[in-house]
Amino acid sequence: MMHACANTCRIKLKQRDVSRTIKFWSKLIVCITTLAFIALYIAPAGFHQNFFLMKLPISRKELMNSLGLGNNPESRPLSSVLVKTPEVRLSQQSVKRTPYTRRNNMGPCMAKFGKVTIFVGYLENALEGKKYRVAQSSMKCYLKGVNYQLVTVNLENDERTKKKCQKYSEFLFKRHCIAAEYLKDTDWMLVLDADTGVVNPDHCIEEWIDDRVDVILYERFFNSEISAASYMVRNSEFGRDFLMKWADREFTLHKRWHGLDNGVLHLHVLDMLLPDAIQERKNCHDVWLNATSYDTYMAVVSCVRQALGATRLWPGKLRFYRKAHGWVRDGFLTTSRWHDGDFMFHGWKQNNITAEGWDSPFTEIPDLNSCGSGKNGWHWDKAKHVDVKEIKADLTNFEKNAGQTYPSFGKQVFFLTMPVIGECYPDCE
Repeated sequence: MMHACANTCRIKLKQRDVSRTIKFWSKLIVCITTLAFIALYIAPAGFHQNFFLMKLPISRKELMNSLGLGNNPESRPLSSVLVKTPEVRLSQQSVKRTPYTRRNNMGPCMAKFGKVTIFVGYLENALEGKKYRVAQSSMKCYLKGVNYQLVTVNLENDERTKKKCQKYSEFLFKRHCIAAEYLKDTDWMLVLDADTGVVNPDHCIEEWIDDRVDVILYERFFNSEISAASYMVRNSEFGRDFLMKWADREFTLHKRWHGLDNGVLHLHVLDMLLPDAIQERKNCHDVWLNATSYDTYMAVVSCVRQALGATRLWPGKLRFYRKAHGWVRDGFLTTSRWHDGDFMFHGWKQNNITAEGWDSPFTEIPDLNSCGSGKNGWHWDKAKHVDVKEIKADLTNFEKNAGQTYPSFGKQVFFLTMPVIGECYPDCE
């Protein structure tokens, strides 16, 4: 009996030793495998990432700041950041904008980007004293001191484009067709509404030309639309094609609230820039088709802006400027007050500076007989020319209020409220 018990104990001890041995070797193998993986993959990746950093023409601090990592880049390992961004950084580094010095003291505007033409389309008799006298007088006064060509076209009866553009019944769409034809005569074209005027002539149009792209738009301040009121376009295949396809959007209008050329501009931009975003494009198009009021139309704007994301520059194609950073903004945002960085104001439909309800930046309409030499002919209300800090305060308050009062339809998060893969799976990519 005693002998049998002893044998049983020895067997159990041997089994326990074997179990411990297996566990020991298992842990050792896991450790060796982990070390080998680090040596083969993680360490070289970190080395290559840091080597990539050494080759960048910017400092470590600048790189970290550009990635939004705060003031202490040392607090986060390089390998956790650079592995996600080298292709983006390289592409941005390879595309550089040609610099243009801001105009100073009404000096000359150098033609660094070739011939620049200003295009203004109008309806019958609109520019002959019946409308827009203040805006057009300021524009003509400005043009006397620069070398840009002004082209004004009657959108209802233009002989040159009658055959090409007669199929468009809405003059806002016809304008883009006509502009595409006149674009052939120049290198760059600035298209303006007739109610856009110059508030500060000490600027050149070239200050806003970005030669990395062919189409330049801007964001309206009060509702975040990509504005159709004014744009710049290069005489290129992409530029002309962009305008003609925009004009053709007239034939897609539905019978509810479509926003005319400004509404379809958002869909047009999305289609041109992100052709592979099929589901997102469909979602925004469906939102547009179902818009029945201004409030529901703002959902279209939000849908497109969310699909585009934070990107505002697509090299070789298009750029749009942030709110109040373009060449023109709505003057009512700051009750016609302006600072040295402002250039043009939109929304001047008045024939005189004393028009009811308008707080003009001028004491007199610009005197065309005196214009062309420095600031002669310009008669500003000195109280309207203010420091940039005052304009910033006004715009900050306006932006905050605009966000608070923005239509609820436009506050949706569309990748949560509409399909992302539900309709296209498994062929979404």
